[in-house]
Amino acid sequence: MKVYLSARFGRQAEMRRVARRLESLGHKVPCTWLMLDDDDGDDPSQPAVDLAEIRECDVMIHFSEKPGTPGAARGGRLVELGMAEALGKRIIVVGPGPENIFHQLPGVARVDTSVDAIRILYLSDGGSLNRFDDVLNRKQEG
Repeated sequence: MKVYLSARFGRQAEMRRVARRLESLGHKVPCTWLMLDDDDGDDPSQPAVDLAEIRECDVMIHFSEKPGTPGAARGGRLVELGMAEALGKRIIVVGPGPENIFHQLPGVARVDTSVDAIRILYLSDGGSLNRFDDVLNRKQEG
């Protein structure tokens, strides 16, 4: 399954860890923005790349922010969320919220942590809940 991670640019390091977890479970995470340097974050060509990756994904995991978080209101991740919704992508929102009314749309799953989001994907791929923690822990150790 192809998974796009949508989050504030300042959360890149955290999103790289989430991407590694997903990849260790066999998912593809086509998120070029995770590899950008801080100086590249405002590259005018990057939005087209991000939108192409969203078109290709099966599911978006969108990370919400607490109200007042510095940099949270810039909006790139919110545009990504809207694009995913418009394209009919499966969406899982992780974190506090709802941050806005679009987090409450029918079909949008809301969870507290990235592990909860990964668990949803694991189970939807036919994985057993009994084995999820074992699989995740084994992947982290290896």
